[in-house]
Amino acid sequence: MRFIFLFYLLFSSLFAKASDQSKLFGYSWWPHYQHPYFRLQLDTLNNQPVLGLDIIAPLKGVWGTLLPTYQLRGETNDITVRVKYKSKDVQHFYVTLNSLTNGARVARRDTIMLPASPNWAEATSQLHLKHADLLSVTLEATGKKDTLGTIQLADFGLYADGKKLSDDVPDAAVAPLFQRSDLLNWTFGNYENLPCMNSPILAVGETVHGTKTMNAVAMDIMKERILKHQCRLVLLELPMDAAFYINMYVRNDPRFKYSYISNYIDNSLLSEPTKAFIEWLKQYNATHDNSVSLLGFDTNLEWVQSQINLFNFFYTLNDGKKSPEMKKICEAVLYDMDPFSKRDVAALIDSSDVVKNCLQKDELMLVRKGVRLMQWFAKHRMRFGQRDTLMAQFVQFAIDSVFPKETVVTMYAHTGHLNYSQTIEPAHLNYYSAGHYLKEKYGENYRCIDIVTYQGATIVSDKYGAYAGSKLAAVPQRSIEYQLGQLGVDSVYLPMSKLQSSEALQMRMAGNGSIKVQFIYGYPQARVDGVLFVRNVDPVIKSERIIKEWQEGTKRMFKAYQEALGKMKAM
Repeated sequence: MRFIFLFYLLFSSLFAKASDQSKLFGYSWWPHYQHPYFRLQLDTLNNQPVLGLDIIAPLKGVWGTLLPTYQLRGETNDITVRVKYKSKDVQHFYVTLNSLTNGARVARRDTIMLPASPNWAEATSQLHLKHADLLSVTLEATGKKDTLGTIQLADFGLYADGKKLSDDVPDAAVAPLFQRSDLLNWTFGNYENLPCMNSPILAVGETVHGTKTMNAVAMDIMKERILKHQCRLVLLELPMDAAFYINMYVRNDPRFKYSYISNYIDNSLLSEPTKAFIEWLKQYNATHDNSVSLLGFDTNLEWVQSQINLFNFFYTLNDGKKSPEMKKICEAVLYDMDPFSKRDVAALIDSSDVVKNCLQKDELMLVRKGVRLMQWFAKHRMRFGQRDTLMAQFVQFAIDSVFPKETVVTMYAHTGHLNYSQTIEPAHLNYYSAGHYLKEKYGENYRCIDIVTYQGATIVSDKYGAYAGSKLAAVPQRSIEYQLGQLGVDSVYLPMSKLQSSEALQMRMAGNGSIKVQFIYGYPQARVDGVLFVRNVDPVIKSERIIKEWQEGTKRMFKAYQEALGKMKAM
């Protein structure tokens, strides 16, 4: 069982990193992180690539791509699907096509079953589809119990008018998406024109990780929400365990020092504006009864890092005392948070009088819930695929069970986590973002706005994990960013209610590991309430020492684990 678990983690990690680079059969493919194939491998047949997909019950495998079809001119179009494959010991293997139109509405869903075939088979299906903006295309399979099913694909393609559809469509101008009179002005320190500023829960999504400018805008909005809108809960895209430490610091607990906090915020997402905001919040809390909390709602993909962070949190709480009970807690978080442990660490924390005496009631509730979610996450076969589910669960718990009713909340993270739809482009329609779940739960009380830009740079580069810095790609004409950029203004806000198109547009969405793929197709009005436009963004700047520490990754993490072991022995 342990071997299978580790095998899963290995292939899901490799698949996640390689998917945005794949142009197999001429398409860019996305794995469904909640439904990955057991194994993926590439081979050749007559000098042509062959994709191997392995599946085993009760799991389901899904691999997908998103094809623009807005360029097809007819009101209806004949689409031909061609597949060359063979399969063995597979219960079901099929192609699903979702036609998307008018604000992400699924106009039609088609399923093409591919019967089991131990020998190479060629299947051709023809569909008569009404005009749509996008086609979500997925290869899906379920396996047989206790049997490893195998699928091999030698060819796959969709054709219209005798030509193979491509996910790379020539850039072309679109009709005006808004009127100049629709735009609202804003400047640093003045956001009163924005209709969402008085929302009970406001989520600020950055469309590019690694820019100092977007970081500064988000921190400025948070400050204004605290000063003018009574915001009492700030949530950042940081691991819960790391932010527990930061929260104690900003609430002026003298045991928690700024020197250690820098370990948590020296990443590619956050920069000097975040450090300045944390210091400002600490000073604000000192004169306002420590009324504002700052929490993280993310988690570490590496459970060892969570163990280290939790150990350091409880070790700092202990404050050098000789406490057998606190040592027991420190041992539990350092040894028993791994995927194979059956120990309920959250229950142990909840039963500890020492911990209860060290934490206020709200702090204890948050730590206990965070630990429980981290243990659940560590045990999950596909951790990455559950990341946004975990995010939403922690946020909902904080809002519904910990803080007073009507508490004003401000969130900041990548738009992939905060928007109302999917974490990625709609290649997988049911791979939902945390914002999707929060919108379902809180309705109009949850509002998300995106920070978008026309040009600039980020610390993230084309090479995965290099952090060498790179200029942002030019915006395509089929985007809001392009039309806003043509105005020559530095900062404006466009409400999505004023958008004069319900068609699919291109949107910048660049993450943390690589900016090789920067733009996705989507429906902005189905994802956010509005976009906060900044004409130019500057990159996060980090020292060579910090970047080297990022790149050391696992080596640095296990060094910190050894240091934690040494501290625990001395307790």
